[in-house]
Amino acid sequence: MQQDESFRMVNVEKWVTFLLLSFIMIIATFNVISTLSLLIIEKDESIATFQKLGATNQQITRIFVAEGWLIAMSGAVMGVVLGIALCLGQQTFGWLKLSADPSQVIVSAYPVQVVWTDVVVVLLLVAAIGFVTSLVTSTIMRRRLR
Repeated sequence: MQQDESFRMVNVEKWVTFLLLSFIMIIATFNVISTLSLLIIEKDESIATFQKLGATNQQITRIFVAEGWLIAMSGAVMGVVLGIALCLGQQTFGWLKLSADPSQVIVSAYPVQVVWTDVVVVLLLVAAIGFVTSLVTSTIMRRRLR
């Protein structure tokens, strides 16, 4: 009975943490959008060169969309690799301890487990946010090319 309540509490904690980190990631997306917008403004000469070489506005827009997508996905991959490494390190070495006196608890280190479905959900969330970021960037790019 007590373990069921503890399991539910940990599960709720996991989802609340996921939602909070998702919110932080959405806020950080504004930084990526502003960076890409500044990049678009700074690259006016390069864009003009592409146009003189025969690139269409759609092709130029795709370049910036791909760059936004690459930024999001490279951040996702680095974050997932770092997160998995930290979790596996905690499982192996037990860096975070639960109590100063190991005789008081059965498990002395904070237990973690890599759940691959959670990893996939995080990657999908980052991909979706990256896609939205790319769409916003493409809208900015289209307005700039007019």
